[in-house]
Amino acid sequence: MDKIDVTIISTIQENPKITMTELSKKINLSRSSIGERIDKLKNNGVIEGYQLIVNPYKIGYNLLCFLFISDMKIDYNQVIQNLKENNQVLEVHCLTGDDAYLVKMVSPNINELDKYLSKLMKFCKVETKIVLSTPISQRGLKPII
Repeated sequence: MDKIDVTIISTIQENPKITMTELSKKINLSRSSIGERIDKLKNNGVIEGYQLIVNPYKIGYNLLCFLFISDMKIDYNQVIQNLKENNQVLEVHCLTGDDAYLVKMVSPNINELDKYLSKLMKFCKVETKIVLSTPISQRGLKPII
C-alpha cells in the first residue's frame, strides 16, 4: 500500500458516494488506474465492503446498549448462536479479562430489552449499559504505512 492507496481510502471514507470520475480528478490518476487500485484493495482484504449506515433511532430503536457477558453456563458457541439469532445485536466482541463478550445491540424499548435479557440471563451473567449519547461514531481509519 502506498500514499495513493491511502488517499483513495481516505477519500472514499469521507465521501462513499464519490464517482470514479471525481476520484480520478481529485487524485490525478486515470479511472482505470483508480479502478485497478480499488480492486486490489478489495482482493487484499483492505476494503471489506460498503455499508449503508442507518440511524437506529429514526427506525424505531430507541435504546442503544452494551452488554458485558460472563459466567456462561453453556458452551460459548451456543451463546454466540443465540446472539446471532437476534437481529437487534449489532456487534459481538470477544474480550480479555473477567467478561467474555461485549455486545452492542439496539432495542425498541426497555420492555423488549428486558425480555431479551431475561432469556439471556438463563445461561450467562449479563451486565447492561444503556447509551445516553454518542459523541464519536463510526469514523474512518487512516491506514498506517
